[in-house]
Amino acid sequence: MPRMIKDKISALRRTQLFGELEEPEIRALAERAVERRLARDEILFVAGDEARGLYVIVNGALRAFREGVDGREQVIHVEREGATIAELPVFDDKPYPSTVAAEEETAVLYLDKNDVKSLCLKHPQIAMAALKMLAGRLRKCAELVEALSLREVDQRMARWLMAEARARGRRRTISTEQCACVATAWETEPSRKRRHPL
Repeated sequence: MPRMIKDKISALRRTQLFGELEEPEIRALAERAVERRLARDEILFVAGDEARGLYVIVNGALRAFREGVDGREQVIHVEREGATIAELPVFDDKPYPSTVAAEEETAVLYLDKNDVKSLCLKHPQIAMAALKMLAGRLRKCAELVEALSLREVDQRMARWLMAEARARGRRRTISTEQCACVATAWETEPSRKRRHPL
């Protein structure tokens, strides 16, 4: 088996959606997966774009956000290695609901939505895993609304720091941008954003 296919299978195995697939099926999916690499702040897709598939994060991190007409950005969620992103439009056939950009140098696997749908029909456990994941995202969105509307800046910062400590360990470097996006909606420099070619 080629090394590239082995690496793709390994990345798919780390996901909640595809981790339980049998070897022939996960290999077939890996063979159809397209690897893409993004630089920090490079845009993978923009809210409103036609959704053609979902992405598996091989390494690095992606942030999903919405941007106002004034350039202010509200981060909805950040996903890291082993996560999938853009599952929702695979199932509702609507455009991408948010813009997604790389938090750092990131590698992803692109999976066509028709391949994902076919797998869901053959393996209902994938659809159930997707439902569980989307329910979790909905809860996070509800918490985000609460945090932005009902909590003070220091409360939001404390909550975020505790969540990061649980997710990534106590020792880590926190950037000014990360602090700013927790404290309030933050403005990014348009020149730093680069669209990833499809």
